[in-house]
Amino acid sequence: MDPSVPTETGCAFKTGAQALVASSHACGITSGLLDGGKGPPGKLLRSSNAHTSPSGILDGGPPDQKQHMSNGSSIIHFLLLPFADTQELQLCHFWLFLGISPAALMGNGLIITSIACEQHFHTPMYFFLLNLPLRDMGCISTTVPKSMTNSLWDTRAISCTACAAQFFFFLFFISAEYFLLTETSYDCYVAICKPLHYGTLLGNRACVQMATAAWVSGFLHVLLHTANIFSLPLC
Repeated sequence: MDPSVPTETGCAFKTGAQALVASSHACGITSGLLDGGKGPPGKLLRSSNAHTSPSGILDGGPPDQKQHMSNGSSIIHFLLLPFADTQELQLCHFWLFLGISPAALMGNGLIITSIACEQHFHTPMYFFLLNLPLRDMGCISTTVPKSMTNSLWDTRAISCTACAAQFFFFLFFISAEYFLLTETSYDCYVAICKPLHYGTLLGNRACVQMATAAWVSGFLHVLLHTANIFSLPLC
């Protein structure tokens, strides 16, 4: 067989080599790599960077500058779940709480007035009980007005600041109640188990310090939880 005559295998090899060279040039690899790696290696790096660079390089920017996209969304308000799906039931909820909440506020106010004005009620037990109506009035004033407003105007939105404030004060009064009930239990324990030392262990100064510690402990407790919750990313 004459070696000068091209066979089908030789044509296929030449065609494949030409396609490889064409694809190599298209990808930025110089022909120096095909002849034993004699070409300068810098061309390979520049060609590779031209294909792996961010969009800023294609626009003419320097290769070391990368475009970073940040999430700039923010939460403006929350949506509260309604008590009912229909407007008629929401109006019933509004009128119901309009009658109950003033009655509850008046009842707690009468308890506070009676304990403060009656001399016979100036004892440690009634002093601790005096703080509980204050807690009830605080819880009612924190959550009920917003709920009544949403039911009356058929709205569900509450701002992020109002939600944080409502969460803070409601949890503050609930936490203070736990500490106050603990102190009331201690008062009953001293009155039953140590009646002769009751006046010594639970004097006026001791009662004021215990009540103050209960409110301060509740404040610190809710401050920690509120700061941790609302410092988290919500989106």
